[in-house]
This record gives sequence, structure tokens and C-alpha cells, in this order.
Amino acid sequence: MVDDILRLKVALLGSAFRPRAALARTLAVIALGIAVGTAIIVLALEVDVRLASHRAGLVIVASALALALTVAPLSAGLGSALEPRRFASFPIAPRVLALGLGAAGAVGLPGPLAAVLGIGLELAWAETPTAGAAIVAGVLGAAAIILTSQYLVAVGAQLAVSPSARRLVTVAARTIIALALAASATTVLVVQGGGDDDALGAIAATLGVTPLGMLWAAPASDVAPLVARLLGGAIMVGVLVAGWVWLVGRVIEAPQRARTGAPAHGLGWFDLVPATPAGVIAARSLLYWWRDARYRVVVLALPVVPVLMMLAFAAAGAPLPPLWLVPLPVLALFLGWFVHNDAAYDLSLIHI
Repeated sequence: MVDDILRLKVALLGSAFRPRAALARTLAVIALGIAVGTAIIVLALEVDVRLASHRAGLVIVASALALALTVAPLSAGLGSALEPRRFASFPIAPRVLALGLGAAGAVGLPGPLAAVLGIGLELAWAETPTAGAAIVAGVLGAAAIILTSQYLVAVGAQLAVSPSARRLVTVAARTIIALALAASATTVLVVQGGGDDDALGAIAATLGVTPLGMLWAAPASDVAPLVARLLGGAIMVGVLVAGWVWLVGRVIEAPQRARTGAPAHGLGWFDLVPATPAGVIAARSLLYWWRDARYRVVVLALPVVPVLMMLAFAAAGAPLPPLWLVPLPVLALFLGWFVHNDAAYDLSLIHI
């Protein structure tokens, strides 16, 4: 069954070359992937880990690229994604399906690029005493990227149930990829130009205590933090594997429960608000944010955009303390704009 899933994934990838309208886009994506992979190897060979700015830049660039690769499967569109829900009607054991889909996640452009990113980490630290730790960190980091991307595909397919929501997920993923690549390029230029080492070090130190940058910062750590980061990375991958098996089983069993379960009763949010025009409109807005996939995608994307903006500004040499003022107005701006869109969708909001 795992072989069948892998063959299905290869056939799915091959279908991207058949429509002539999509051929140019497919070739452009492949060219971009080759360029990114080549840049990773070239930069890894140029890195001098004896320099603090190079060590910090390595952590920042690796973290940004890891984020881009994690959301990359979403950028191709969920309509043709190989996700668990499509196998709900087949008699496949959840563990077997989880194994097959996990292996299929490594097939395609993001999987090899995640492996190249891990290889790049090892190349950068090859001539140092922590070369072995870099190999372990690179393997764990690549595995975490592939597994997390599969989570996003499965969850995104569950949330984005309409064509407009799927398009929104695709646009959000492509935006995050563009911002991550821009942050990586900016960091490289700052490091090469002899930018602010303190700012780069502060960003790298912050990323090093997060799941995103923990493994990429491991080889540059002392013995105790090195062991802690590698152990934390191994635990993270283990939790991702166990959670992936549970999630696949949950997704493929949900349609059966939906068909056999009792119908739901009650009015949900409308039972919790006053029976007034303002209360009804408030409940309806809450219902939109709770059930409409467009709003849920927004909630998932909101924390990511300010962080990437801070990373780009800090890598360009902006003082770090004022940058902590960036997230709040950005969040307020986007949330306010979404309420504006809510009013555009439903003109009765103007009567509140």
C-alpha cells in the first residue's frame, strides 16, 4: 500500500507537466527550487562559522528557509493535494496510510530541498568538532519540515472546503514563501556587508529557543545547550510522528462518524447572545469567524506576517527594541481590514 501511495504521488507530480497552460509555471517552480538548492550549498561552503555574524546568519537563513519549505506544499493548491481525507472511503489501516503519506511528503520539490538544507548545515560545520551534531540536527530538521508540511496539508484541506478558501490558502502560502526568501536574501546581504553583529546575534538567539530555529542553532551551542537542543529536536520529531498517526486516523474516521452521528441541536452562538439586532449580528460575525475557512486561514496567518516583517527589518540593521512595536499595529491593521471586509460581505453590520 505504501508503494501504491508513492506511485500515486509520482503520478500526481507528473500530471503538472501535461497541461500546456501549467507547463511554464511548473518549469519556473522547478527552476526556482534548483536555484534555492544551489544557493544553499554555495552559501554553506562560504560560511565561516568562526565568525559570530556568519553563525547568526546561518541560523536566521536556515530558519527562514525551513518556514518556506514547511508551507511550500500549500502553495501548489489544495485541490490536488495528497491528503488523508481523500482515502477515507478506502479500507486502509490508519498506520499504513500515515506511513505512506509521510513517505509521499518527501517526494516532490520541498522534500529534497529540506534534505539539501540539512546537508548545507552539515557542510557549514564539517571542519569543526560539532560536525556530528550538525548531521543529527540536519536529519531531524529535514524530518520536522516534511512532517509539519504534511500536517498543514491535512489541516488546510479540512478547513479550506470552498474554492475561495483554497485559493486564499494558496495565496497566503506563496506570500509567506516570498517573505521568507526575502528575509534570507536580506540576511545574506547584511552578513556580507558587515552589518550589525549584535542585531543578528539577538535574532539568532531568539530563533534558537523556538522550534523553528532550535535545531539549526544546535551546532553553534555549548555542550549543555547542544544536547538540550538535539534532545528537544528528537522529542519534537517523535511527537510529530505520533501525532501524524493520530491525525490521519481522526481524519479518515470523521466521515464515518458524520454519517452515523446524531444531528446537532441548538443555535450555537445565537443561544449565547441577547435576542437583539446587535446580538444577532454579533453572533453571526462570530459564526463567520468560527466556521468560515477564509477567516480561520486569516487567524492562522496573522501571527506569521509580523514575525517575518520583524526578521526582515532586523536583518537589515534596524534597532531591535523598537521592532517589538511592529506586531501590534500590524495585527490591528489587518484585523481592522478584515472587519471592513466583513461589513462588505454583510451590509447589515452598518446597522449596529
